[in-house]
Amino acid sequence: MSSTLTKMLEFLPTCFNISPQAISAFTINYDDADARLKYTVQDNVISGKRFSSFSNDFEIDLEGKTIQEVADEINDIYNYTTVVFGDGTMSAMRLMEADNSRDSMVYSFTSPTWALIKALAIELKEAHTMKEEALRMMNVQGSEGIITDYWCGFLNSTRNTGEGDAAFGQRAINEVKLPKSNNVAMSKILFKYYGYDIEVIDLIFTQTARMDMNSASTPLHNTQYPIADSTSISIEPGVFGIIMPDNTISTWGTEEVAELRVLVHAVKEAGTRCKVFWKDLPAESWMYMNNTTTPVHDTDYILPFTKTTDFFTIYL
Repeated sequence: MSSTLTKMLEFLPTCFNISPQAISAFTINYDDADARLKYTVQDNVISGKRFSSFSNDFEIDLEGKTIQEVADEINDIYNYTTVVFGDGTMSAMRLMEADNSRDSMVYSFTSPTWALIKALAIELKEAHTMKEEALRMMNVQGSEGIITDYWCGFLNSTRNTGEGDAAFGQRAINEVKLPKSNNVAMSKILFKYYGYDIEVIDLIFTQTARMDMNSASTPLHNTQYPIADSTSISIEPGVFGIIMPDNTISTWGTEEVAELRVLVHAVKEAGTRCKVFWKDLPAESWMYMNNTTTPVHDTDYILPFTKTTDFFTIYL
């Protein structure tokens, strides 16, 4: 496979002397005399392996290193030995390009023409890499970091805490492709987000009229979300319910509920209303204890919070 340097040298007119004026740099040997070696120097990387090996025994970047330093790195690899010839302080970037060479000697070039053309080849290779990187970043699945956030922002998605680029990009695409205006689709979206089954149904909500506290008729209430006990679930036009498993929403605080509200409102059908149902008593973080006899759940209202029927509910 031709490197950028080799291709550029081939374009030079015949009046140019394109001889590398090669000199010996260092030898590579393996302690087992029966093990034949081959090495490649291309695009500022030297790699080598034994004929019986399926993968390279070493791959060393030449940039910023001397010939002696590269030889020392190879020498540190088990069973490999190197001997440097001449000036080991020269840049390793001067090593001659080779493709699966079986010669134990690694050469370096001294030609000024090669030095100039290689400098140009390095810049062209970097520009080509940047172009490929830019093309890759121009789609959601190939992007990384803040570019992924940028593209997914167009899809109305935000990254979850600790979510990687690939997972975030795929989720954003999935959320666009998924149907969102039916209960089955809503259930699948919630499962992908939370990792557990959440039932989505059409419903009718029948609330007990009042709750008594200290002999006063008082509606059950929460500062951010009205909470009441539900006695039945069936069909009501324009309203759908999501039934949370035990030990899920009951352990949440207001931030997690707000997050659920954002997700549901992003995917629900316009003109519908969502109500959440769960069976176990909300955590104390939803309550405010005013005295030793009455559990309450608001700093402004002293209200009882009891579970006398099948479900607790909130509107999103």
